[in-house]
Amino acid sequence: MPHRLAHLLALASVSAQLSSCAILDGFSGDEEPERNNTPSNNQSFPGVLRDFEYVENPRTHRGIGQDCIQAVCPVGKTLLGGGGDFGGVDITRSAPIEGTQSWQLCGRASEQLNWSVQAICASTETFITQTTRNESYQEPTSACALAVCPDGMFALSGGMETDTGSLGASRVREEGYTSWNACAQTQPDTDTNITAYAICIGNQHLWRYSPGQGVLVPTGQRPQECRQIKCEAKEQIVSGGLSWSQDVQLTRSKAISQDTWELCIAGPAGGFWELEAMCFPAP
Repeated sequence: MPHRLAHLLALASVSAQLSSCAILDGFSGDEEPERNNTPSNNQSFPGVLRDFEYVENPRTHRGIGQDCIQAVCPVGKTLLGGGGDFGGVDITRSAPIEGTQSWQLCGRASEQLNWSVQAICASTETFITQTTRNESYQEPTSACALAVCPDGMFALSGGMETDTGSLGASRVREEGYTSWNACAQTQPDTDTNITAYAICIGNQHLWRYSPGQGVLVPTGQRPQECRQIKCEAKEQIVSGGLSWSQDVQLTRSKAISQDTWELCIAGPAGGFWELEAMCFPAP
């Protein structure tokens, strides 16, 4: 396991050279999705991103093979990112649906479980687009796909998908902040597809990248542990990125307030994870 983890983190590392933000201990479909006031709606940044809205769509996994749920931005608003509460569902996809303003979760479960998907939306006149990259591997390895934004654009958020692999990272690639990295542990004797998704924006100065200083947090013995990464004062959370070792299960990755992203995992002692946030500064 240690050599796989080292390889994974080498492929998806985050430097601490940028301004840091706090890592805090946290608490240990078909129907129309509901929209609520958690974490916060109607945050306004005139002229750029306005009227932030967090769309939540809680559902029950059927418990038979793979199931998918999605959260849809209201008409007139643009998808900026997404996440969700995964419960015990083994997530195979957390990504935008191409050509739409929707965030989708897909995953496998052998019993009925509660889970929820979140879409982060805002009104904007700023040009935002989506791009993808698929890679196929035939040998067991820690491998990645990299979705690169068009020239002159920057990765505001992104997502991941794999068919038979075990996901292990979904985060911005640091070099120029123009791409999103998705990594997985591929399987032997079968083709493994890994797809990275990037949501791209045309002005890097609209947001600030906040790494967690490359801090690795051992999971310990508790059944679930959570960590939070917080934007600075007068900033709005837009998306979160993360990486984790293959022997832990991701149970939550979502915005829990207007300035905080939370990651929760369950697993044995010795598992590790990292967290980062994309923050939008108020003008």
